[in-house]
Amino acid sequence: MAANNNENIEYVVTYTQCLHNHAAHTMNYVFDGCGLFEPSGPNGTPEAMVCAACHCHRNFHRIVIVELPPRFNAQDIDTNTIPVPPPQPQTFPSHIHQQTASTSNHAHNRCPRPRITPQQGERLGSHVERDN
Repeated sequence: MAANNNENIEYVVTYTQCLHNHAAHTMNYVFDGCGLFEPSGPNGTPEAMVCAACHCHRNFHRIVIVELPPRFNAQDIDTNTIPVPPPQPQTFPSHIHQQTASTSNHAHNRCPRPRITPQQGERLGSHVERDN
């Protein structure tokens, strides 16, 4: 676990699957299947940078950084604060709603659906019968 002193954000760093391509020299892809980095020695030693499972350096393993939720500190609470009421929902003037509604109706009626007259229907029917 590490802490960023500037923002007091704590995070956990873990190393997952090994991405070391063991067949790179032959222009192929072969991964050993190591799913989680396991250090070979105690923290702070050079052996801690080598995986005990696949014997690869830690840099070959995928890094996952998880930010921890902030911790609750009783010292951070100010007992003299007044609770703030929840924000009120915003209301808009009614003329704006009417304008948008009339605009949307106008846009809907702008392109009417084409209607087929009975004469056009008869001609279409004769074309269909003739083609079949």
